[in-house]
Amino acid sequence: MAELFHDLKFSVRQLWSRPGFSLTAVLVIALGIGAATAIFSVLDTLVIRALPYGEADRIVTIWENNRESGLERDDVAPANFFDWREQGESFEAIAAADPYSLDLTGVERPEVIFSARVTEDFFEAFGTTALHGRTFLPEDYADGKFVVIGERLWERRFGADQGLVGQAIELDGEPYTLVGVVPRSFNPHFSPSVEERDAWIPLVLQGWEQYTRGSRWWNVVAMLKPGVTIAQAQAEMDAISGRLAEDYPETNETIRANVVPLRDHLVGGARTALLVLQGAVVFLLLIACANVASLLLARGTERESEFAIRAALGAGRGRLIRQLLTESAALALIGGVIGILLANWTVDLIVALGPSELPRMDEIRVDGRVLGFAVSLAVGTALLFGILPSLHFSRPDLQGSMKDIRTVTAGSARRRIRNGMVVVEVALSVVLVVGAGLLARSFVSLLGVDPGFEKENVAALQIFRYEDDETPQERQQYFAEALDRIRALPGVQSAGVVSAMPLIEANIAIQQQFHIEGRALARPQDAPNTFLAIASEDYFRTMRIPVLDGRTFEDSDNADGVRVAVITESLARRHWPNESPIGDRVQLVDDDEGAGADEGGDEGDAGSTPVSWEIVGVVGQVRHDGLDHDSRPEIFLPAAQTSMGSMTFVARTDGDPAAYIQPIQSEIWALDPLQTFYRTATLEELLAKSVAARRFNLWLLGTFAVIALVLAAVGIYGVISYTTRTRTHEIGIRMALGARNDDVLRQVMIRGIQLTGIGIAIGFAGSLGLTRLMSSLLFGISATDPLTFVGVALLLAVVALAATYLPARRATEVDPVVALRVE
Repeated sequence: MAELFHDLKFSVRQLWSRPGFSLTAVLVIALGIGAATAIFSVLDTLVIRALPYGEADRIVTIWENNRESGLERDDVAPANFFDWREQGESFEAIAAADPYSLDLTGVERPEVIFSARVTEDFFEAFGTTALHGRTFLPEDYADGKFVVIGERLWERRFGADQGLVGQAIELDGEPYTLVGVVPRSFNPHFSPSVEERDAWIPLVLQGWEQYTRGSRWWNVVAMLKPGVTIAQAQAEMDAISGRLAEDYPETNETIRANVVPLRDHLVGGARTALLVLQGAVVFLLLIACANVASLLLARGTERESEFAIRAALGAGRGRLIRQLLTESAALALIGGVIGILLANWTVDLIVALGPSELPRMDEIRVDGRVLGFAVSLAVGTALLFGILPSLHFSRPDLQGSMKDIRTVTAGSARRRIRNGMVVVEVALSVVLVVGAGLLARSFVSLLGVDPGFEKENVAALQIFRYEDDETPQERQQYFAEALDRIRALPGVQSAGVVSAMPLIEANIAIQQQFHIEGRALARPQDAPNTFLAIASEDYFRTMRIPVLDGRTFEDSDNADGVRVAVITESLARRHWPNESPIGDRVQLVDDDEGAGADEGGDEGDAGSTPVSWEIVGVVGQVRHDGLDHDSRPEIFLPAAQTSMGSMTFVARTDGDPAAYIQPIQSEIWALDPLQTFYRTATLEELLAKSVAARRFNLWLLGTFAVIALVLAAVGIYGVISYTTRTRTHEIGIRMALGARNDDVLRQVMIRGIQLTGIGIAIGFAGSLGLTRLMSSLLFGISATDPLTFVGVALLLAVVALAATYLPARRATEVDPVVALRVE
């Protein structure tokens, strides 16, 4: 211990004597450890740690694998769920949730509570018990006027009052008995959404729901029986799906069940991105270690006389290795402390900028586990970058070092090692920069996609109106009056309303079969499918969706007029490829549940009986689900001729649309003071959110790539600078014999460019294999995009030129007389 303490003091003195070297090494280590620790904290929360549910490894989600649409994890039709529950033997508990919203009323300002209607055994499927009170009992499903709320809502709106359990609270204007509070850790995510569920009520079946197979909007969760594997559960669900396909071919012929572990579902599409970021951090850490090892080799060469004297005085090889490793450990310790501070700041930034698709983001933090990882990382990196210099300089050339003689063999060996470090740094940097370049090119390509509408200066406000005493006609009148009030606001150019607003998650999603009148069908089930939406006359003008043929809706398209429809370009191309559809009529084919349902929990009025609609217009395509999704075929019906309870107001304004949201709300409250708003946003905000995950991936990987470039530049600069310094005598002789400054400059720079070229070649070879893993993260370009690879090569060449120019320039300033006299 005494020797160790002596070594530590000596190491600190050594580092203090060379502040430039020490500062550079510490910062390089801090960047590597900080980045690795920050990403580990993300992986630890999302992937490694157990989920906050009892028996989490037995919890699965079950989805419909829709082979016709290509969706492997589609929502579930209610009737299919009931068959799964009745026939399945693999599950200890299986339950469904219907995403829903409740209005907290009886307060000064009503508030939307994001909630879900749930079947029996829902909480049991998660292995969750109440923090206070209880969860639902079978008898609670008789009338459904019971509610379980989350701890967060309980604290925020009810002051964590335990006396509230068993009392009534007002939801949607009706009393619900609050029977329990579940812990904040209970937060099941079934779909990517900013909104987390804060309340759950019993799902009281509507008569039509238990027969519904054609529309899908339920989410299903189950707890496997002990000893049952995912493969066994999947095999059983495949058998059940096969029987349902035979019994109900019209709706289930292409439907299979897909059993997915809850953790896999939660991580979802982010898994590839997380793996890419994890690989990027490993590369960055290796670059940092190679950089510091190169610095230590250069620093050790200057201390060879010191090592020779220590060896001559009796220090064995083990003693020298321990001393050098102690110095490496001191660097790693200081760099680790700074790295942890950087990681803490980076984690806060990741949480703030992270996409909503990643659940449990608010749980990410630098805690004891992460600190333990950081300490282990510091020790590991100290060994990684310190072992090679320690082994190399623990056998000093006593005679040569005392006489200050550098043998050709020893110099060549050290030069090869340092050069190899630079090549490794450049190669790893190439992989990171290529990855970041591909994401950047992909992101630019995505932003260049035409969404089908103009996003500037548009505000959107989504509401639900499903009051039992409100008829379809009363709803139509309400929306018409609200639109008149909004249009009258100063600065509002136009306003409309639509049931399926682009880029909003909680949209109604009605898929309806239709039949073109005059065309024969071999079988009724052969009728094509399309999406169905309801819009007012000014919706298309407000969104500036182009009219390609015919017209959109007019004031005359009211309840007394001819029933009309507007279709999208893709639908027209598919079914009227060489003719205009204007004037043709389509009949919406009724199915067993009507028009479907949305988060408001009510069946729609549109399409409940077969009705003939005349096509009067064709409009351009809209990227409804995001810029990276294909446009979908749609039929629009006029809001004055049919009704839906879930609608979104859109208003085009003269200025910042965010400033108009509150005045628009005031006009709607003037009609109904209790009206709540499910979502308010500008169209630019919705579009930005739709690309948030890709922007986040680009931001993180791009940051790592920039750091890697800087470290590679430092490595190239350090090696060329040191090599130039050791060649002072040679350069002096060359200049004394007539070598020009340009010759010396070119000769020194060529060496740096050669090392960079070798690194680029190796890096490209690695990139061709590794970037294929990123294919799912790219849009509009391939993983071998030649423009990206050429751009990275040019960028690295520029970095190499910049890093070699300064030491090369200094070499040209060598005075031959001084150089020869010093030697």
